[in-house]
Amino acid sequence: MSAAFKQMHRTRELYLRVDGTTEFGNIAFPLRQSGPNTVLEILEVHSDHEPLELPDDIFSENYGKLRSLKLINAFPPYPPGLLCNIRHLTVLWSKRRDPPTVLSLLHMLESCINIEEFDFRDRTGWDRTDIVTSSISVCLPKLRRLSLENISSTPIRLLNHLTLPALVSSYIMGTSEHGLNMPSAFMSFYDSCRVDIADQSFRADFTSTTNPTLSADVHLAAPLWSNGLEIFRSVFQADFPLLRSLDVGFSSRMVLNHPHPYPTTIWKECLENLPNLQELTFRNIFGYGACDQSAINLLLSLSSGPTPTACYCPHLRNLTFVNVSVRHPPEKIVYALTEDVTVWLSPSRAEEPTIRNALLSYVIGRSRDHAKLAKLDISECRDIDEPLLESLEPLVDEILPKSLFLRDEMVFGDFN
Repeated sequence: MSAAFKQMHRTRELYLRVDGTTEFGNIAFPLRQSGPNTVLEILEVHSDHEPLELPDDIFSENYGKLRSLKLINAFPPYPPGLLCNIRHLTVLWSKRRDPPTVLSLLHMLESCINIEEFDFRDRTGWDRTDIVTSSISVCLPKLRRLSLENISSTPIRLLNHLTLPALVSSYIMGTSEHGLNMPSAFMSFYDSCRVDIADQSFRADFTSTTNPTLSADVHLAAPLWSNGLEIFRSVFQADFPLLRSLDVGFSSRMVLNHPHPYPTTIWKECLENLPNLQELTFRNIFGYGACDQSAINLLLSLSSGPTPTACYCPHLRNLTFVNVSVRHPPEKIVYALTEDVTVWLSPSRAEEPTIRNALLSYVIGRSRDHAKLAKLDISECRDIDEPLLESLEPLVDEILPKSLFLRDEMVFGDFN
């Protein structure tokens, strides 16, 4: 060990695995001796069992050649001399005595003026975070990749105090809170979103059609008893007016006393904030019936419009439904009871709206208003029949599938 430390002034990569501050102090002397004269480019400090704080006296100088820093169970404050020249910073916590603070992370990032990649993962299990009341804002002009992971709302709170350029990639994982939104500047680069919504969480992937190199991957747990779609709308409301493509998938099981998980009121609140939407996809991920009802409510909302003379999403051109049942409404037999006989009166269609009827009503309305859909894709829906396709075909520019025969050919292939 001592022989190795004699070569510290020539070391370019240093990986230290220690057990708390005491053990770290045992190797402090050679580190202190090398100081700013070191050619160190990569430094990793990993504390196995005890949380570690980096002694200021060891890293008090400016490490001018240091480019990559990885700190595992080492906690702030961090010596500024380690931070001012680094390009890549990874902070991983799996052991901590007290909850993390957004303010301490912001003070750390203030020294990272040249950082290009920042990866923060807090797996200590703390589900609380502090609320930063100050107007502190940290600018990271060179940042290109960002990853923030914590089970509390720390990632979103931290983002709201950062000024960032367009990021090549970002990964955000945490918990949403009522009234806590993704910052508008962060979301302003994206115009396309694919989101999967479960009962208590959602995952949203944002991309840009004008700059395909940009992406944001956001995983958020929703507060207890909250509505996934409502929270999604609330958190990303700044980006909604910019969206041109929205792909929404639902895996909601929902309990029996809530058969309509996403009623028309919630859909309308979403749609009224999507004035530039051109493509909309609804996916029923696992085929739950409650999600089919949500699809009906979506179509009813699209058909209603904010005013008698206006419609929601006026620029919508492509509409797709996946794994939704478009079955014909079942016949409801009506009987009349007399003293000695039961008399069959007439069959009638069930009064409850179906996605089939809601779909026809919507495309008829768009066609009547000279705003035909460019494409309606129900090729991956269940219970399609030829009469439905024949009814829809003249009302849209393109219907998929064009026929059941062509769809079956595409799925099963030609075995002859």
